[in-house]
Amino acid sequence: MDLLTIVNNGINFILYCSMSHQFRTTFIQFCTRIFKICKKT
Repeated sequence: MDLLTIVNNGINFILYCSMSHQFRTTFIQFCTRIFKICKKT
């Protein structure tokens, strides 16, 4: 994979997290559900 693509994807994720309250809320809910599922197994 091209290095520029990898860097761009990382920067996009950081921008979405810092700019969008809805994205942060949804991402935290998603991670919480995944961790709960992993704990049960």
